Amino acid sequence: MGCIRGGSRATALTLALGFVLLLMAASMARSDERLDIEALSSAYRLPALFEAIALEGRDAADAISEEVLQGQGGASWRRAIDDLYDPDRMLERFLGVLHADLEDRAEVHLAAMEFALRPEGAAVITTELRVRVELRAEGAEQAMQAALEQARRNESADLAFVRERIRVNNLIEQNVSLGLNGSLAYFSGFMAAAPPGMGLSEGQIAAEVWGQEEEIRAETVDWLEGYLLRAYSTLSDEARAALMAHARSAEGDAFNTAMFRAYEVTFAELSEALGSAVGRALQMREL
Repeated sequence: MGCIRGGSRATALTLALGFVLLLMAASMARSDERLDIEALSSAYRLPALFEAIALEGRDAADAISEEVLQGQGGASWRRAIDDLYDPDRMLERFLGVLHADLEDRAEVHLAAMEFALRPEGAAVITTELRVRVELRAEGAEQAMQAALEQARRNESADLAFVRERIRVNNLIEQNVSLGLNGSLAYFSGFMAAAPPGMGLSEGQIAAEVWGQEEEIRAETVDWLEGYLLRAYSTLSDEARAALMAHARSAEGDAFNTAMFRAYEVTFAELSEALGSAVGRALQMREL
């Protein structure tokens, strides 16, 4: 699912999605339990998720362009960013890692499909994606954080559910690891391409990255709690129960870990390439 850093829609949409996914389940059953990575991708709506993640990546790259390059990256910078944050290419890399991880673990990928094909599972997936997309709107993150602060003050039951969801699959630690490894990869890429005198030693990189841990952890807690509160507060009791039953199962936990491993590989490579693109852009400015 999309619980990375970064009720269903109408009932008719949920039912239609469930019908399509049931057809996919029948196809999987005929494949002798071999992993159909495209069916898994469709069931978890990964193409749409990676469209959203690619837009978030471009937003982050635009911020780097303003802060580091003073908005003067030029056409070569824009081409590099467009190439890096190609959602189809990102998804292909992600699915390659995920497929290798799950290929010989039928019990994990079949349990994941079973969850996604249930109306309750489809509602969870649809809602997580919808909220992820909504958060790009102006003012949406501020509204999310305001709702989170109110829920914390009121010690709301919805927030308690969100925190249990986070705890069960260790989502904070996995996201913090994702952030730290991404930062390390970014600085490594930058160091390899930066102009002379701007590179950092391995020790300096390590100090810089580990110095970010506390900030990354605090931001991760706020973002995950706020995001999942906004998503899960609209779920039915049945959808919440299905989500937690899957999350608590050995197969569900293994699937969550495999998803994070695929995210980590994919985004470490992206971060390193982004750092390299920043270094090259600075080189070009000095010519």
